[in-house]
Amino acid sequence: MVMIVSYSYDDVSRLTGLSITHPTSTYDVAWSYGYNPAGQVISQTQSNNLYNFTARTAGTTNYTNNALNQATAAGRRL
Repeated sequence: MVMIVSYSYDDVSRLTGLSITHPTSTYDVAWSYGYNPAGQVISQTQSNNLYNFTARTAGTTNYTNNALNQATAAGRRL
């Protein structure tokens, strides 16, 4: 049984994607991350509900941060 883990990065070496390919495709999962110009994570997308935490669903949630990198708003999941 072999699992393949892949990472992707942008031009300034920030993680933009992480995927795990499992021999049984039911367990495949991918995460992607979006950043604002200040380098703060502003979005995360997850492809498989099997990896959810409490009350989390696959989709995208957008965040707004202030100058101190504190979340000031979280959008709805799309």
